[in-house]
Amino acid sequence: MNENIKYTIAIGAFLFVGLIALYQAILSNKDLNKKKEKIKMKKFLQKIWAFVVGMFSKLEQEVEKYVPVATNIVEAVKKVVESQTTGAVLEVIKFTIPGDTDDKIIDKAMELAKEYIPKIAKQLGIIDAITDIEDVNEQMIAVVNVLKEVNDDTKSDYWHELATFILKQFADGKLTLGEAGAIVEYHYQNYVKPKA
Repeated sequence: MNENIKYTIAIGAFLFVGLIALYQAILSNKDLNKKKEKIKMKKFLQKIWAFVVGMFSKLEQEVEKYVPVATNIVEAVKKVVESQTTGAVLEVIKFTIPGDTDDKIIDKAMELAKEYIPKIAKQLGIIDAITDIEDVNEQMIAVVNVLKEVNDDTKSDYWHELATFILKQFADGKLTLGEAGAIVEYHYQNYVKPKA
């Protein structure tokens, strides 16, 4: 089974179990009679199932191939931040994207990296201003230099937000920001982090 399908199934199962637990907590209210409980439970489970089916239908095969690309962009920026150099960030990103990836995906990844690496840093308040820096590589270097100095929690927030926004943009409206965040987190914890 495709690994991307495995994590989408895991996310759906996690959501399903969580919603059932929530429903059971609601049912613990002793004022409800048994007949009403059965009817409500059936309707509630139908809603849960519709939600899970809806979530999986959004994760088309096209979107699934972007998850590793989004996490690879983040891993590339991490490598530059952890290294002693602040060289061409975009070249490192391009190098970390697997060689069998479609050129259109690589081009889009590079565009998104150029846009979101500085943008997320500004949104999280990691860097004050880069608007006076016109060269994209110089913007990247400025962000990397600041990231080298911030604490690990701030870096962690930045990595997560960067991957989430990049995946959301790749998905072209097929994912919400929350879904993109959950998928990126699952992929990172189960596929990227174990390799490190």
